[in-house]
Amino acid sequence: MAIIEPLKPGSSLSQGDILKGIKLFSSRKGAGAAAHTPSEAKHEMCMVLSRQCAIGHKNTLVVAEVAKYAEDIPVELSFDEIVDFFKTVRDGVGAPDLFYLGNLPNEVGRFCVKLDSVHTVDLPPKPDDRTVYVEAHRVSHLNPDYVRDLHMRILGAFANMGFEDYEWVSDADLQIVVEKGNAEIRKIQDDHRMAGMTRSTVGRPQDLKQIAQEQKTIDGLKKKIGNRSRPQWQY
Repeated sequence: MAIIEPLKPGSSLSQGDILKGIKLFSSRKGAGAAAHTPSEAKHEMCMVLSRQCAIGHKNTLVVAEVAKYAEDIPVELSFDEIVDFFKTVRDGVGAPDLFYLGNLPNEVGRFCVKLDSVHTVDLPPKPDDRTVYVEAHRVSHLNPDYVRDLHMRILGAFANMGFEDYEWVSDADLQIVVEKGNAEIRKIQDDHRMAGMTRSTVGRPQDLKQIAQEQKTIDGLKKKIGNRSRPQWQY
């Protein structure tokens, strides 16, 4: 199913609705008199995050900014690779604060919800005025399946603390990583030596750069293993 679905005429405002023409503000960066003064967001679109009962009983909405998705589509990818690329983007791999929307009706480009840019919007208190407000600003809506996914993504954006790349790995597993890295370095070095004898294009200067980078990483991992084997007071 598509992430965005057509609006149902006469439907009430709900979680997952996308509003346009809404000015959003944050505290301005900087120091002195300019610090913490209102700073207007670049885009005037947002997604409703408030739960349904809050929408029905409160005169304020919690929303997140909707902005252009900046990453370009790699044109050199194969069919399977481009499918995996879009799955990665959809699932927020490496970018948990961005909820991908794709294309929006009557808009140019691809968009996402910025879960790290949350704001409060006032609603008209009178029902008739609120209906006019919704009709004027609502442009699209999340598919219900993606509304449920939005719940998990919001939780992950705030509750997932993440881990350092290597600290969590046990000594035995870390040793496997080191051995794999050493094997790759030996392969690059062998290819480089063969290139010198055959004038092949295998041993290019960037291969030496890769060796240096991997060797630096491996040396750091070896140091971590060594530190783990010593008493804490010797760190």
